[in-house]
Amino acid sequence: MQENNLKGRVKTTEEIEYGTIDATGNIEKDADLSSKTISTYNRYGNIREQKVVDSKGIMGFKTVYKYEDNLRTKELSYNSKNKITERWMAVYNNKREIKEAYRVFEGRNIEKRINTYDNKGKLLEEKWYLNNQITHKKTHTYLDDNKTVEIKTLDPLDDVIAIEMLKYNSQGSLLEESKYNLKDSLHGKTICLYNENKQLIEEITYNSNDIIENKTVYVYDEKGNVLEEIWYNHKNKKTSHIKNEYTFDKQGNWIKKIEYDSEIKFGAVFKRIINYYK
Repeated sequence: MQENNLKGRVKTTEEIEYGTIDATGNIEKDADLSSKTISTYNRYGNIREQKVVDSKGIMGFKTVYKYEDNLRTKELSYNSKNKITERWMAVYNNKREIKEAYRVFEGRNIEKRINTYDNKGKLLEEKWYLNNQITHKKTHTYLDDNKTVEIKTLDPLDDVIAIEMLKYNSQGSLLEESKYNLKDSLHGKTICLYNENKQLIEEITYNSNDIIENKTVYVYDEKGNVLEEIWYNHKNKKTSHIKNEYTFDKQGNWIKKIEYDSEIKFGAVFKRIINYYK
């Protein structure tokens, strides 16, 4: 539930977009709702199922999650005909780290990932396979007192084809992500800034010439909900400014959200029905 910023012993949520807002601020209720997202959680706060249905209650797609010892071990994806389209499975070591993960998709294709860790639990290597043939490998090297991680991607012949540099602060939040191609030239870079609550407040993306492509600024309320989301282009011109207004229940979870973009003069109204475990 943490990823959805939900508080309390949530059992189910139903999120509905029930209206749009025009340039004059008028709310037009949509009688024929396009979709509804229904999520179910277990008593430990782990999501068990998420599905999207249309206005007639017909399912568009669904994902089912299964756990063992409070660790996610399976994900099953279903299409509108309630047939499984993709399976994901994970095996953990005795330190509760993913040792092997499998994804079955498009019929019989099997993608496998094998992870190797050191005795302190740091990920050292990922080996990726498709139908039992190795496709690539990733090695993780830790620098600067583990605050910098160099990830090299190697082809089946162990030739380096890409490098990724990740820099973290002392709280473990990502500060900078740089990607390089096989010629060691910069492919792109992202820099992140956080507030004292470890919330992302600014994200800046650079292109291969180390020039800013875009920037996003986030503003939060005291409950951790996003109040504003502001986007700028490479000329530092504002392209989107989304403001959110919330109505909360007694648990502190929003049950109504008004989202409006003042740059494009359009918005939407969302409602959320939340049921709790007793």
